[in-house]
Amino acid sequence: MNRMTCVKALSAIIVIIMLMPTAVGHGANSYSFIMRNQSLQPSEAQVLDNSTIIFYNAAENNRTILIDSNRDGENDISCEVGPSNTCLLYTSPSPRDVEES
Repeated sequence: MNRMTCVKALSAIIVIIMLMPTAVGHGANSYSFIMRNQSLQPSEAQVLDNSTIIFYNAAENNRTILIDSNRDGENDISCEVGPSNTCLLYTSPSPRDVEES
């Protein structure tokens, strides 16, 4: 095979690879929030599906977390957190949403 044929074959392979469909996704992420007496750090985060949210209560009293996940004005997720305790929340799909086969 001559050099020009090799270059054409390689170019065709590169074009085919570039035109193949690809899928893009994000892996599971974890977001941690620290709740102090009068503050929450960070104050906000954009959380995507398949993520874990952890709230650490550093205050000396119980804290209640209320989340409006679908932005309809009503809190649909709540979690009560005691002093020096954590609240673990998942966004769908989460391990609890997956049925075992």
